[in-house]
Amino acid sequence: MPWTVQYWCVDQINGALLWNSTYTVPAFSSAGMSSNGALRPGLCANGIFPIFYPDTGTFIGMSAYTGQKVWESQVMRNSFGFVYPRVGGASTTHDMMEVTGYGNFYHGGIDGYMHCLNMTTGVEIWASPTQEGGLQMPVPNYPLNPNYGEATMPTLADGKVYCVTGKEHELNPLPQGNLLYCWDAYTGEQLWNISGAWGIHAIADGIMVGQNPYDGMLAAFAHGPTQTTVSAPQTKIIAGDPVVIQGTVTDQSPALMGTPCVSDACMSGWMGWKLMDQPYPANAAGVTVQITAIDPNNNYISIANVTSDIAGTYGYTWTPSDIPGNYVITATMPATDSYYSSSAETRMVVVSPTATASAPTTTPTSVADMYFVPAIAGVFVLIIVVAIVLALLMLRKRP
Repeated sequence: MPWTVQYWCVDQINGALLWNSTYTVPAFSSAGMSSNGALRPGLCANGIFPIFYPDTGTFIGMSAYTGQKVWESQVMRNSFGFVYPRVGGASTTHDMMEVTGYGNFYHGGIDGYMHCLNMTTGVEIWASPTQEGGLQMPVPNYPLNPNYGEATMPTLADGKVYCVTGKEHELNPLPQGNLLYCWDAYTGEQLWNISGAWGIHAIADGIMVGQNPYDGMLAAFAHGPTQTTVSAPQTKIIAGDPVVIQGTVTDQSPALMGTPCVSDACMSGWMGWKLMDQPYPANAAGVTVQITAIDPNNNYISIANVTSDIAGTYGYTWTPSDIPGNYVITATMPATDSYYSSSAETRMVVVSPTATASAPTTTPTSVADMYFVPAIAGVFVLIIVVAIVLALLMLRKRP
């Protein structure tokens, strides 16, 4: 102490020495030890390779063509970041917590932040924190660290950067509360996180495969296939009468076959509850279902957008138009960040209202019928009565 660090650049075709640079490292510094990991394959980009000086939490951008310093950037958010960013333990690969891509340099910091620097200028584009350390960690935020040798971190794919929280010391026992994070690689927006100390082994064909040391689970993360059903009354519907259109939307992925589809907002909690014995998510909610129809004249009708419940069912009361004939009813669950789209069809028939049966026509009663006819009948009755009385009297007068 002090010591020197020398970097060598050799032509990979013929072995010729292209350049070498020597740097003096301050006394009692561990900076020299970080240079080996900094030169691992794939970390050099845009003609720059980074070196980390943990004494000051500083990154140095070096020219891959000349060996000269191009930029210097101090990005750590707290002094806990002034730690050599590798995993401890003899069984690990000692890869640094860095990856390059999209013209940027990504570093998962012991300070508990994912840092994104422009590879050409060294300017920090964004920094996103992990969850607070609380009582589990002796640091403000959970450090971003390789998964205890399970896999190299961080990882880039499809415009996203993935990294898991860990601990820069004490491999066992595993601390509670670790999360796997997914950020937008360009903006730093945290897209999702999920419980576990997941290590990522591979990303291909839109599927990420990783293992969780908490329970040994090997899992594939991807969009889930779905199934939508729909039904409507199969008897004739009178125009103007309301009908109920209903159905289900379910997850068809192998791990959760037939379970309800839920919103992106609660997906992390839902996966934890369903698969990892985590608490039921308080924000559990269903997904949007679009209900449409084609009428007998081939006109498109947007009936409603409804939200399924946490049992995976939905329903809507609709009053068809007065156009009689066959209607095609379609229910569609649009694709989300978690699911692929699915749809289903059914049919129903609408008929015109039945004409009200006519009552028999009643002939009005005339004045003659009301008064004259009864009077005449009364006179005839009176004459008959008088005749009978006279006949009886005449019979009594005979000797």
